[in-house]
Amino acid sequence: FQVSCADRYVVYLFLLIAQIHPSIKIPQNNVLLVISWVVTNNLHTFAMRNMCLQDNLIHSYMAKKITQGQQVIDALREQGGYATLGELYHLVDTRLWATKTPNETIRRIVQVSNEIFKIQPGLWALEITNRARTVDVIWFNERLMPHTFFEVEHSTDFQNSLGKFCDLQDFYCRFFIVAPRNRRKQFEEILTRTAFRDICKRVKFNTYDDISKQYEAMCVINKFNCI
Repeated sequence: FQVSCADRYVVYLFLLIAQIHPSIKIPQNNVLLVISWVVTNNLHTFAMRNMCLQDNLIHSYMAKKITQGQQVIDALREQGGYATLGELYHLVDTRLWATKTPNETIRRIVQVSNEIFKIQPGLWALEITNRARTVDVIWFNERLMPHTFFEVEHSTDFQNSLGKFCDLQDFYCRFFIVAPRNRRKQFEEILTRTAFRDICKRVKFNTYDDISKQYEAMCVINKFNCI
């Protein structure tokens, strides 16, 4: 029984579709039996015609060969760098995972991965704390997650600070460079470099006067709130 490579490829993709759609019943105990079954039932054209229905999913799964751990990390990135286990259970596409307990697999991944750490029970984030510790000032939100990063550059090169922001870009945060007014042009020129293309629209420039005025405004607001 001779089978071409193309036939094997069709059968393999068809098996993936069958895994996505459990209602499709095919023999699974022998590869040649499966191929014979597909040929006998004239399902070559059926498989190829319907391949487009799952093309994006299968292409991503096969071409990129994304691991389960990488899928979890990607889901965290899409959430701004952190998520609860419950959110991950819904966000991670586990349809092609060879397991009957995908939630248990996700839980194990976040517990053993070197790229993920526990913020508090049930809340996990990407491991960037070492890099974040080097930022001059960090504002946190009510969930104790980073909200705004500030780097003060009085006379040193902007590239180091912008490099930090590149490393932290997966967090849904604001980035500010605080520097003398006469350094704005230099900041804008460096920000246009290719290396900072992904963050150029997220990084803002504040002068010392800008920060001083914001502080004064906050003091006024707090004073009125106390009345």
